[in-house]
Amino acid sequence: MNNISNADSYAKSLETRIWKTKGSRFNAARRLNKKYQFGITSIAILSVYGISIPIIQSIPSIAKCQNVNSLYTAISTILSVFTLVLSLLEGSKNHQLRAEKLHNNAVMISSLHRHLEYLISCESQNIDFQIKLHGISDEYEELVKECPENHEPEDYDLFKLQYQEEFKVGPLTAVYIRLKLLFIDYWLYIFVIGIPPIITILYSSC
Repeated sequence: MNNISNADSYAKSLETRIWKTKGSRFNAARRLNKKYQFGITSIAILSVYGISIPIIQSIPSIAKCQNVNSLYTAISTILSVFTLVLSLLEGSKNHQLRAEKLHNNAVMISSLHRHLEYLISCESQNIDFQIKLHGISDEYEELVKECPENHEPEDYDLFKLQYQEEFKVGPLTAVYIRLKLLFIDYWLYIFVIGIPPIITILYSSC
């Protein structure tokens, strides 16, 4: 009886671990795809800024103002640097490829999770339950190891937000986690997109 109880307890523990890993890796894949799209959009916006500045400088009232003209020239140079740096960073991170690997791995873990759920529900009293359980545990470890990418702590934080009742996440904690996730993922993009307009507004008078 004690062996059966231990096996049931381990099965539940294993099921929870697989559930968390599956959810976190799906979140990681979605997060990386969103970062890729946001990065491409940011580069496009910076390019629009860069094209717009010479057009603005050609306006007679602007062209006559040396201070504003000098400011726009400086901003244009900064934008070129920002665009180059952001393009290099996005190209080196391979967000799409990493997202695909994590998604495929999460799909396989999800299939294993369903298999374990069936085993717990329908075969927990069978004599070979512990053997099958051990096999699923080994398969889970192999699936985790074979994926070259891993989810980040923020992906698990997002998973906890998706199941607030299970993890007892309070409203204030939920707000803090969302703000933290927003800052971690998008602070650079927001900075490079937002700085040029702010500078232009603050220092656009002769």
